[in-house]
Amino acid sequence: MIKTSHIFPAVAALARAVAGITQCKCLNGYRSACYQSEPNYNEAICETVIAEWHTNEFHSSNPVSLQSPYSVNSTCNPIYPNGTSTSGDPDAGRRGCSLGEYPPYVINATEASHVQAAKKFATRHNLRLVVKGTGHGGDRSAGYGSLSIWTHHMKNFEFHETFQARACSHSDSRNIMAATAGAGTQDYEAFQNAAKYNAVVVGSANKDVGLVGWPTGGGHRYFTQSYGMGADNILEAIVVTPKGEIVVANACQHPDLFWAIRGRGGGTSGIITQLTLKAFPMSSTAVWNFEVSNRNNTDAVQLPGIKRQGVQGYYTVSGPPSSDSLRMHGVFLLHGNSTVEGMKSTVTSLDLRLRRANQTASYTSQTIPIPTWIKFYNSLPELNSAAALTEDVELLARVLRDIGPKLEPPTVKRCFEPYHAGCMISSAKSVDNSLNPDWRDTVVHMITSVSWKDSVPAEVQTAAIDDMTHNKGHSLRRLDPDSGVYLNEPGFNEPNWQAAFWSTNYPHLAAIKQTYDPEQLLWCDYCVGSEGWARDDNGKLCRQSWA
Repeated sequence: MIKTSHIFPAVAALARAVAGITQCKCLNGYRSACYQSEPNYNEAICETVIAEWHTNEFHSSNPVSLQSPYSVNSTCNPIYPNGTSTSGDPDAGRRGCSLGEYPPYVINATEASHVQAAKKFATRHNLRLVVKGTGHGGDRSAGYGSLSIWTHHMKNFEFHETFQARACSHSDSRNIMAATAGAGTQDYEAFQNAAKYNAVVVGSANKDVGLVGWPTGGGHRYFTQSYGMGADNILEAIVVTPKGEIVVANACQHPDLFWAIRGRGGGTSGIITQLTLKAFPMSSTAVWNFEVSNRNNTDAVQLPGIKRQGVQGYYTVSGPPSSDSLRMHGVFLLHGNSTVEGMKSTVTSLDLRLRRANQTASYTSQTIPIPTWIKFYNSLPELNSAAALTEDVELLARVLRDIGPKLEPPTVKRCFEPYHAGCMISSAKSVDNSLNPDWRDTVVHMITSVSWKDSVPAEVQTAAIDDMTHNKGHSLRRLDPDSGVYLNEPGFNEPNWQAAFWSTNYPHLAAIKQTYDPEQLLWCDYCVGSEGWARDDNGKLCRQSWA
């Protein structure tokens, strides 16, 4: 067991300060139960950890675990009896279990005062402070020698038929229907709670994602084309600032902080303990489900141009070796008083084009009426892990070939085939917040990725990251040089990340960060103000001159 008492000499005092409600403990955790060299080695516990390791729930319900352990160098991942890790690293057992960049102590915060206590403690002892809700933010929720605030159990929920933001006049509120939720609320819980009032809120496709982290980083997916991005729907937040103040941020008080949290991502100017989002009446939904498979070695796929007609949804493209050919699968939704006939009318031209391409593609589709959106949502399986599209169609086709899967399996056998997906989910409505303005004229949010097992040599992993960043990423940037990158789904080493994530909003965000957090208590890689520090190979931070 790693000894960390020398890092936190007064941690017992912090536990007393929060009356024992907050638990601070060393977190080698359950994973070390798989290592015979550790004093808490336990075969039964290890078997349970291995069985649950690849589920979102395991990581989100654990005080320290992350959804992407690779982001913290796969430190102390569970291992099988032969020493091979669950992600395929045969040398994991030999290296043993270490704390690495995981925080040594975690505060189980259930109210804003606990966050205040953590902030004061971190300031007094010159500690880095990190925040974890569900762990979907990767290494933003970890840090060498840090004190972590775990907000997972802040689950309060209140529905408002009419919401009036504090310090705002009645005319400012405009009788908005809304829902207020604690920072630990996850999207699945928010959807189910809102449905009890025959209402919906915008949210992610992943049921495990947190209702705070998702919208503050932008937030795309369900209803975002209809009602605005996640950031656009934030009406009010309770924030603990790095100075230790509990403030209410909305359009009428602390408007600069309110502007920042709607799009900046991560707790970089304060830690949110409660969020209020717009709510909307429950609607019916028409679903268009289709699949296209290539024939005769055809390797180009054309994208539909139906977003402007109100259709929103996503598609994926996969190839060998996971399938015997290139396959495109799409699920598109039309909300409101929609019918099967309305959906069919909207996609008629695309549907006809695909049916006529029977010499080069196999095509099937189905249109399904759903009486309420929540019924559609509850039927979904669990998820575990504009001009540019019309002005140069040939360039678009070349980019899709560059970034996506091919008919031939990948030449680097140690990596899986590239994965490509696209989402038609962005809102064109202009809102004054810190969200990258490039979202407003986005037709398709493109995602491309490649994965590997931990047994892959480090140099091959580095080469894959370099290819994704500088080759496939370059292809996407060439398609639309002025487009941006989604803050919640970035790649490693994104070049010119300030402009890619926030465009022209970054200088104002950096100024707000300096106002609320002049001592840089809150830091995460590729976050606002992070260029003020450098991280060494061991995860330690060294202050640089403010950029």
